Amino acid sequence: MISLTDSQKIGMGLTGFGVFFLLFGMILFFDKALLAIGNILFVAGLSFVIGLERTFKFFFQRHKFKATSFFLGGVLVVLIGWPIIGVVLEIYGFFLLFRGFFPVAVGFIRRLPVLGSILNLPGISGLVDKVGESNNMFSDLNDSHTRATLGDNGVSFLERATAEKLDSSGDAVLKRRAGKKRRGLFTFSQGKLR
Repeated sequence: MISLTDSQKIGMGLTGFGVFFLLFGMILFFDKALLAIGNILFVAGLSFVIGLERTFKFFFQRHKFKATSFFLGGVLVVLIGWPIIGVVLEIYGFFLLFRGFFPVAVGFIRRLPVLGSILNLPGISGLVDKVGESNNMFSDLNDSHTRATLGDNGVSFLERATAEKLDSSGDAVLKRRAGKKRRGLFTFSQGKLR
């Protein structure tokens, strides 16, 4: 069982109320006040759940600048008083920000008893497969910032790890070899992962 701190519990409540107010505001024909309250509660709840520093780091990464500007710009447009345009901007920014989490969410939902069988229906499964494609997860590997952070060996490891065969438990099989040059948890020899 996952133990949550008191601030994380408060954050979960704020995020839940924020999502509720956002959905309720959309149901009531884009009510400005409900959408504004929902936006404020959602962002505040997110910062309570993962912390202020991590929230700031998540939203203001260089490669997520476009997504953050659309999402926070949509929040600002809703607060100004144009709810339909603001919600469209927010939804687009939300999908850009959280697209790396979609494969994980789709995989989790497919394992649930009722929802999994619904997602595997013939017409729906193709759409869900497109949303849950994991090819977008490492689309930023060729970014110069990512290569500077991980190094070329780390990036090539991530590229290989996504295509590597999995053992019966679903975990990638990686072995350390004695006598080789080690960087972190993995062994490199002449620029190649061993």
